[in-house]
Amino acid sequence: SNECLTFQKGPVALMASGGVGGMCLWLAIYPIDCVKSRIQVHSMMGKQHGFLRTFIHIMRQEGVLTLYSGLTPTLIRAFPANGALFLAYELSRKLMMDQFSS
Repeated sequence: SNECLTFQKGPVALMASGGVGGMCLWLAIYPIDCVKSRIQVHSMMGKQHGFLRTFIHIMRQEGVLTLYSGLTPTLIRAFPANGALFLAYELSRKLMMDQFSS
């Protein structure tokens, strides 16, 4: 069964899987999060700009790399945080499945 396969891998493999998964998530959504943060700062200053307008402004005025500024600390944090979360989820799930199946 899938449950047997999951737990044959052990906690290190589960943490590594969760860590890599979390890093992939942040690589994909970080530019969107960057634009969202810029919109929040602008709105605090009384300026209202939509997502697309803010995104185009960043791309034209500052370049694509601006969308990834600050990514390194986010990835460093994402690996252990998501690894621990994935391990806790899988262990909790196994514990509950064992409790309810008996």
